[in-house]
Amino acid sequence: MEAARGMKFKSSYVIILMSIFLVGVFLDQNRAPVPIKIIFGKPFHLELTLIIIFSMAVAALMTVGAIYLIKRRKDK
Repeated sequence: MEAARGMKFKSSYVIILMSIFLVGVFLDQNRAPVPIKIIFGKPFHLELTLIIIFSMAVAALMTVGAIYLIKRRKDK
């Protein structure tokens, strides 16, 4: 029983390390600057990685908000 718990513990470390490695590779590969122009004004450059991470964060917040609103509506 103890050996199985130790193996599960080690495999979770391997999965975490692989995930960190893949995120690091992703961040390194998408460092190219991309011009961003919001409606009016002079375009400014942001790294593609920052744009993707920002988009993912906004999507996560919108999802949490939608789930909250749906749950709140069902409770009434």
